[in-house]
Amino acid sequence: MTRVAVLGDLIVDHTVYVEPSKIAQEAPIVAYRVLDGEEFTHGGAGAVSDMLQALGVKAELPLVKIASNIPITRKMRYVCRGSRNPAIVARFDVDVEFQWTEDIYAGLMRRLEEYAPDVIIVSDYGKGFVTQRLMTELYRLCITATVIADPYTSDWSKYERTADIMVPSRAAAANFLATNDYRGMSAVITKLDRDGCRLYGTGPMHEFASAATEIVDVTGAGDQFIATLAANLSPGKPLRDAVWLANIAAGMQCQRMGVKPVTADELRIRVAQMGEMLLASA
Repeated sequence: MTRVAVLGDLIVDHTVYVEPSKIAQEAPIVAYRVLDGEEFTHGGAGAVSDMLQALGVKAELPLVKIASNIPITRKMRYVCRGSRNPAIVARFDVDVEFQWTEDIYAGLMRRLEEYAPDVIIVSDYGKGFVTQRLMTELYRLCITATVIADPYTSDWSKYERTADIMVPSRAAAANFLATNDYRGMSAVITKLDRDGCRLYGTGPMHEFASAATEIVDVTGAGDQFIATLAANLSPGKPLRDAVWLANIAAGMQCQRMGVKPVTADELRIRVAQMGEMLLASA
């Protein structure tokens, strides 16, 4: 079984459910009543790890194995249930910058050496975890592991010759789309929101249309994409096959409110349905 290590900023998603109550007396705005049933779920790298496990892949967050009491960014979403499709009416972020120490560096590298992952996902959410030193040490230690990086910005300098596959968002892919400079990577997969995704670097460019039939909430779609991609990498298997599955799973994530990992069974059923649709159209 493929062993995946997930490295990236740790985030907690705090969801508070509300419903419209009245017009506030203090200002001409809607006042919402807080309902029971608030939720705390993993965001950031933790969400990617959860998604891998839902797909039946052995996944680990090495950081939580070697360090405790790490300050974690919290995202509070207020979701209104007073309509047919729930909607986010407000979001408040409590951002925390990750602080590296020599002990954390040494412990993380030691844990990675013990775990011996086949694939390493580096998810950068701009909270300070992903550094040039981290990428360089990862490359030296895990030279045989496939490193998949999801960059936070269009500056890819820290990933040059240290990442194998880049999976940027449209904004983070801006420089690449303008220059087609691979910076030493073997493949680049651009996530283009409603326009699906594109795979570069394995022959002719492959374009995949969005698989989402209805957009409810795009939260977690990028994480679902990279988790499904990593789960389906295997020697001798075309990368485009893994990208196709990742694109389908990301579309499924867009059709549910909040971050709820797509399971292996759900993905198999959706793929079978798409096959039946293709046969019917043929």
